[in-house]
Amino acid sequence: MDDESDIESEAGLLKKIVGWLLQPKATIFLIAATIVASIYGFSLTEGAFSTLMLSPSGLLSGNYLSLISSIFIHANLRHLLGNMFFLFVMGRVVESRFGGLKMIALYTVSGIFAGLLHIALQMLVFGTNVLLLGASGAISGLIAAALLYKPFQLTFLFGIPLPILVVGWAGILKDLIGATAELLGINISDIAFFAHLGGYIGMVLGLFLLADDKRPLFKGLLINLVFAGVLVFTGIWRVLV
Repeated sequence: MDDESDIESEAGLLKKIVGWLLQPKATIFLIAATIVASIYGFSLTEGAFSTLMLSPSGLLSGNYLSLISSIFIHANLRHLLGNMFFLFVMGRVVESRFGGLKMIALYTVSGIFAGLLHIALQMLVFGTNVLLLGASGAISGLIAAALLYKPFQLTFLFGIPLPILVVGWAGILKDLIGATAELLGINISDIAFFAHLGGYIGMVLGLFLLADDKRPLFKGLLINLVFAGVLVFTGIWRVLV
């Protein structure tokens, strides 16, 4: 009897874990779509693959589809798995607040805005034609939405329960430092820091423009500004980066 009870309890625990993993259906859909698109991209020739990436020259030549396709393809397996992990962590939070369809729409718009900011800076500031790919700009938008609406909600990062406020600002600070270093020519990285910043900015602007009830947004913004001020004035930000 004890063995049977143990088996039943283990089966029940496994069922709960699987249910928790599959609960955010729209997030799972985005993850699955991105994995399929990325695997397809891995099979292409370099020339064909580059047409799916976003670049100033491609956009100017009329390749507008790359604004979408670039969000779903990745450079390699490590790039893909890293982004899908954070898509799961933040996607489930935003999906629980907005529902599946709105979350997908916000994700896509954030990714497009991130790509457009990347393109504008490449053309007007850096004068380069650097190609962009990956979901990180769109994921940055989800981080911004989670920070505004659910800053104190705990999320599990590598098994450690942390408030979204901490997880989100760790990412923002790294992107701000990376973008500043790139502007100053101190460090040239293959990470698209400005695309990440575009995702944050695009989501914040979009939410404030479209939300009927802006009170939760202003409350969330105030919480984040206070937290950012504490990080800066106490020097705690160094721990997060």
